[in-house]
Amino acid sequence: TIHPPPRPRVLRRLRRGFSLRSPPPLLMSPPTALRVAGWWASSCTWRIWMAAHLKGLEVTYTPVHRDDTLTVSATGMVPALIHNGASVSESMAIMEYMEEVFPAPGHTPLLPADPVEAALARSLAEVINSSTQPMQNMGAVRRAVMELASRNVNDDLRQSVGEAAWKKWGNTFINRGFGMFEKILAERSGDGDFAVGGSPTVADVFLLPQAYNAATRYDVDLSPYPLILRSCRAMAALEAVRASSPFLLPDAPPEAQAKGADGCFEFLTA
Repeated sequence: TIHPPPRPRVLRRLRRGFSLRSPPPLLMSPPTALRVAGWWASSCTWRIWMAAHLKGLEVTYTPVHRDDTLTVSATGMVPALIHNGASVSESMAIMEYMEEVFPAPGHTPLLPADPVEAALARSLAEVINSSTQPMQNMGAVRRAVMELASRNVNDDLRQSVGEAAWKKWGNTFINRGFGMFEKILAERSGDGDFAVGGSPTVADVFLLPQAYNAATRYDVDLSPYPLILRSCRAMAALEAVRASSPFLLPDAPPEAQAKGADGCFEFLTA
């Protein structure tokens, strides 16, 4: 989960006493609307936006840093899912909520019907969610690298320690997590191009944004992970996944929007 820097007006609203457990009253969605509040560069936001598209849900997106459409989650971080006046935070909890509220057969499931397969999908998702993403989150990287270098954590990261230092930190933990993920995939006997079976699950939804971050932010070599690449390429071939590209979100910078969905998946053909 990522918390983009809040605007000053956001801080003033929080100080005035808005609850972190429900959206500010004036900014709540209509009772039955489904809305994702997030930040285009947040891999956790992409997970939820992608999952909603895969499930075929009618959902809107609110950039969290826009003061007039701000939605505050229970943690004060993104993403948040706003539905029926409630704010659900943390991407795994949001994923479980969508599975329960919008089940099959009316909506595409992201957890297999078989309990063992469902547990495997959850386990793989948690390899990313708990063991990988938090350790390469830029907030954690900044604090760890800057403190190890005895620098002020508020100083410019690149100027203070250099790009190689923080990329090395991220590489270490991403490769550790991807090594676990790849090993689990190699040891199971299931068929199909996706992580668990022949259709996308939460495992693939958590994996793809992390692979994007790994390749584009930390210059991680993905070639030692052929099964991870297979899953990511299978996901990138799905229209719903391409439609969920963060490059298409309204708060993405112009250079990303100009590339469109294709630009987001270039790392898979490099």
